[in-house]
Amino acid sequence: MVSETILKHGDLPTAHKATLRVLTVIELLTTEDDGLTMAQIGGRLGIPKGTLSPILHTMRDTGFLRFDVGTGRYRIGMRAYLAGRTYERTSDDLARIEAVMRGVVDSCGETCQLGVLDGSQALYVAKVDSPASVQLVTDVGRLMPLHCTAVGKALLSDKTSEELDRILPREFEAHTPMTTRTRAELDAQLERVRELGFAEDPGEVLPDVECIAVPISRDGHVAYGMSVSTPSYRMSVEKRGRILEALRAAQKELTDTL
Repeated sequence: MVSETILKHGDLPTAHKATLRVLTVIELLTTEDDGLTMAQIGGRLGIPKGTLSPILHTMRDTGFLRFDVGTGRYRIGMRAYLAGRTYERTSDDLARIEAVMRGVVDSCGETCQLGVLDGSQALYVAKVDSPASVQLVTDVGRLMPLHCTAVGKALLSDKTSEELDRILPREFEAHTPMTTRTRAELDAQLERVRELGFAEDPGEVLPDVECIAVPISRDGHVAYGMSVSTPSYRMSVEKRGRILEALRAAQKELTDTL
């Protein structure tokens, strides 16, 4: 059990039992991308349902856990993510990626963002703003849908059909007339991403914003989606070419060094 593993670290003779249980829940869920039900968490940690229930409800209500009503599963929440940002900012990987992102922005003049897969959504973990007077209002820590964002499609591009079945919702929410509506549409787009090496969002989330993204691999698997977003009126043929060139250069550099 995870709780036993933690207790063996110095035996923790003065450990506060309730606090230790909270920490073991967090530790367990960081290893389960698809989340776990209350029964699964209790079984893994050896915590009775009556004791575990108020812990999970409190962690959910305070944002340290997310609860999916449809599946009954708990996952790591936004506050736990933000609490880890101090460590992430010292991470060699993230520091290297953000330096490359600044180069992308210098090359094309548009906002660059980085996303990771977080359950059934894309979580934005880094952003470098455009120097232009008109900028996109997005935030690090924001969760976005996978089926209609360029970052999301990049993150899904190496997934098998069975993995997509587990990750994606049964119904796709429509945000604009351009939004991808069906799994068949998305499958065709993902095949195109695999062929061309980049994903697109031609106004699927916001009607006047376009986005291009590339998958960034680490250890042979897609770990990040890196995107450039711009207001549609600035997406000329020349600008599109500059964006693709900058993203492909970043993709190659990071794939070679991460």
